[in-house]
Amino acid sequence: MTLRKSLSSCAMLLLICAGCLPEKRVVWTTSGDRAAVATPTGLYIIDSKGSVLPPRLVGTPTRCAWLSDNKTLAVVHAVKAKRWEELSPLLDAAQIDRVEREAKLLRSRIKEYKGDWDKFKIDADDQLSAGTESAVCIFLRDKLSEGLAEHVGKNWSLLEATEANIWKLQSFEVTKRELVPGRIVLKSLEEIREPRPSPNGKLIAFLMTPTDARGDDVLSLYIA
Repeated sequence: MTLRKSLSSCAMLLLICAGCLPEKRVVWTTSGDRAAVATPTGLYIIDSKGSVLPPRLVGTPTRCAWLSDNKTLAVVHAVKAKRWEELSPLLDAAQIDRVEREAKLLRSRIKEYKGDWDKFKIDADDQLSAGTESAVCIFLRDKLSEGLAEHVGKNWSLLEATEANIWKLQSFEVTKRELVPGRIVLKSLEEIREPRPSPNGKLIAFLMTPTDARGDDVLSLYIA
């Protein structure tokens, strides 16, 4: 995670199942003249009559919240990354060390495995967060893959196609014609959930699985 120093984590971990979180997909301005509609495939703006306006951000899963000026959106969106070099800048030294160790263990397990590859689990003990598991797979493929393709056979193509989501928490100015990109508050391999700006617009709270978490069933509260 970058910008670690600008984030403060709530001391109490939130033991919340990620699948149980409520999602606010339609978020109105306080003036009620327009709303942002966050979908799994893009962000759209509608007016009070329900007409879709020109500003939009498509091709990415989104979440959003209006700042108090009713002109700025805090938007969570994702971009795809395919190579280790795209992921490593998001991780600190300890996280990179963990990814490398887990990738070496995964390589050993693959080399020793003789069963049905359709039943093989990348994270056998469910100890990795979603972002870390993606990073481990990509590191293995890019840095430790010698001899594995021959051992795995046709299923190796699945690992070849592995991509990771890089989640961004970013401000956008909403004009009549477009969403104008602003400051990127955070980039993370872990999914950013439930962005909530403070009333004065200077802080934003959100939920996210810590990168060093063991599994995906724990969320932590962050303020940036």
